[in-house]
Amino acid sequence: MKKLRLLLALFVASMCVMQSAWAERVAPTMPASVVPESGQAYYVFNTDAELFLISYNAVSGAGAAVQITVTEGRGTQFNIGSYFMMATSDGKMDNTNSSTTTDTRSYWTIVDAGNGTSFIQCSAYNTSYYNEAEYLGVKSESTVLKHNCTQEDNVHWKIFTTDDGLRYRAELRLYKALNTIEAYG
Repeated sequence: MKKLRLLLALFVASMCVMQSAWAERVAPTMPASVVPESGQAYYVFNTDAELFLISYNAVSGAGAAVQITVTEGRGTQFNIGSYFMMATSDGKMDNTNSSTTTDTRSYWTIVDAGNGTSFIQCSAYNTSYYNEAEYLGVKSESTVLKHNCTQEDNVHWKIFTTDDGLRYRAELRLYKALNTIEAYG
């Protein structure tokens, strides 16, 4: 009788293991984008490249919290670490490490792009680099941030609360890791 129970338990356990191996892997659900409030930290995610803003000039799967400051009449500033993200010549990005800045190149506008995403572009207050047809993004397979991308580039963004950003980043990394492992058989 003990042998029969043991065999039955082993059969049930093996079926559970096989069932989990057959389970369909579902991509994580992307959180809804929020309208940022000045003085709060957020995760800024490029939905086209599936990468997070991590510094004044790069995106990555790692992700980093970004402090956002909104100044009426000027625009939005992105403070990453102790650096404000700034536009410079030829679409390049730079930073200023002061605790506050009024440099016009550090102001951005967040514009609704539809489908729950946004475009980020130089603010009209930034008279040096504002162009209504250019956006913040990355070109093709690059992780280098540029402010002179077109809508054909990776320019769609979502802004997540820190809790949602941390959760989504972890789920996305796990999902990608499991897919990579599965490729090895």
